Amino acid sequence: MPLGYRAVLDGELLLLISPDGGRAGSSSYWLTREALLEDEVLTCAVQSLHQIQQEIAEETTEPWPARSGADHRDFPEPHAELVADQLRLWFGAVDAPAVTLGPIDMRGVIVRD
Repeated sequence: MPLGYRAVLDGELLLLISPDGGRAGSSSYWLTREALLEDEVLTCAVQSLHQIQQEIAEETTEPWPARSGADHRDFPEPHAELVADQLRLWFGAVDAPAVTLGPIDMRGVIVRD
């Protein structure tokens, strides 16, 4: 996150708090539910990352976390994957991410078919 920004869970909201105290949020039910399907985890995680990305970009008027490349003006897309029970999140290409977030342990939450 850019300096001064932070993400916090507040009940069923994932809030992004800006340096001046501004708040924006999206549902975090996927982080607080007792059981989720694998596809649900991935879809919800990417939607949350996209929401955070949009809020930061709107407030700072700059693409975040960075531009997709020298020839592109768009944003690095958010992505998610499950490796065993670890949810891995990143922005940009899998082989050259702009930002990689720490894994989230989803053990005991994921319901696999």
